Amino acid sequence: MDLYINHTNPDGSRGGQVHRRATIYEGATIYAGAIIHEGATIYAGATIYAGATIYEGAIIHEGATIYEGAIIGVRATIYAGAIIHEGATIGVRATIYAGAFWRNFGPIGSRNAKLFVCEQESELLWWTGCMCAKRTDEFLARIKETHGNNHYAQSYRAAIEFITGEYNRHKAQKEEAQNGQ
Repeated sequence: MDLYINHTNPDGSRGGQVHRRATIYEGATIYAGAIIHEGATIYAGATIYAGATIYEGAIIHEGATIYEGAIIGVRATIYAGAIIHEGATIGVRATIYAGAFWRNFGPIGSRNAKLFVCEQESELLWWTGCMCAKRTDEFLARIKETHGNNHYAQSYRAAIEFITGEYNRHKAQKEEAQNGQ
C-alpha cells in the first residue's frame, strides 16, 4: 500500500502528494508537486502551491498560503491569513500568523544553511543548522562558542544586526498603526 496519495482539490483537479496519516480538510487546495507528510494538518481554505513541502505535525490554518518551494518545518504552525513566500524555510516549531515578523536569510555560515528568524511573544527566535528556537542572546553566545570571531561569526553578527533593525522598524510601524498615527 502506498503511503502517499494524490489529493483532489475543491475544483476537482489532481493535487499534490499527501501522506495517508495527514489530515486534510475538505476545501484545502494542494497543487500537484506539493508534498504533505505524515501527521500534518491542512485546514479548509488553505492553499499549498507546487513544490512546497509540509513536514510532520505542521499545521496550516484556513486562509494561509504557502507558495512554491517553501518548506514548513516539523510541528510549525502557520495561522490564518499568513503568507509564506517562494523558497522560504520556516523552522521547526515556529509559529507564523498574519502580520507576524519573520525573515528567511542566507545561505550563511559554515554549513551554508538558511537562517530563519521570527517573532515569538515579543522577542526574536533564531533557527539555523542544528540550532532551533534560540533567543538572540543564546544565538550570539553559540556563535561566539562555535566560531569565535572568524568570518562566519562576523557574517552572523551582521545578519543579526540587520534583521534586528528590520524587526525594530516593524514593531514601530505596528505601534503607530495601533495608535492611529
